[in-house]
Amino acid sequence: MTPSDLLQSIGLSECLPFFSENAIDDECLRTLSDEDIKELGIAKLGHRKKIVDATAKIPASGSPPSPLSGFVERFPNVVAQPLREYLREEHPVVRLWTMCDTIELLLRLFAVVLVAGRRQAEKQT
Repeated sequence: MTPSDLLQSIGLSECLPFFSENAIDDECLRTLSDEDIKELGIAKLGHRKKIVDATAKIPASGSPPSPLSGFVERFPNVVAQPLREYLREEHPVVRLWTMCDTIELLLRLFAVVLVAGRRQAEKQT
């Protein structure tokens, strides 16, 4: 993902000159920290936070973006966080472990929703 694409996707195209002036390319983009972004000249905290969040979601070089990445954001954070870790992980064994943890959390979430739904139905009858 290019700096231009990233900034347009989060609505901060006005920050592109800061990236161009400092020769920030696709590879540098993935490793930017809040301090780096501040050093570029982007002073607004909200803009820096948006950029840091967006750069954290960039897939590792060579790996295509996962179709699950947009889907993940629909879940509560307790489930979305392990899914994000799964999507970022490259080691196959660790990836399997994170997927198992995620599945366990999803099953618990669905069980809670099911029990809550039944209790609500019982109260209405």
